[in-house]
Amino acid sequence: CGSAKTWRAPKVGAAAKPKSTGPRGAALKARANAEAARTAAHNSEYETLAKSLEEAPEVSYNMKNKFDKEMRLKHPKFGMGYIRTVQPEKIEVVFQDEVRSLVHNRR
Repeated sequence: CGSAKTWRAPKVGAAAKPKSTGPRGAALKARANAEAARTAAHNSEYETLAKSLEEAPEVSYNMKNKFDKEMRLKHPKFGMGYIRTVQPEKIEVVFQDEVRSLVHNRR
């Protein structure tokens, strides 16, 4: 037929080029810096709420109870948390490891 062959078998072994598995260099440093900044901001917010609400009443979590803003919440799995925002059926609670949305006021 006179056509040229263009297909080649993939390289095998040490000569094969490794595939990129994620960011490297500056992108990796930027991602690490962003994560560190988020963690520092979260820890700062948690400590600020802990200090300002140390006199607030401590309430055990139950999805049937209704909660108010700026209360201390004792959750059986997540531990001590502080209520940041209240919506009709959801509350946003700042726990030591992260912020979680929990349901409340369910009857």
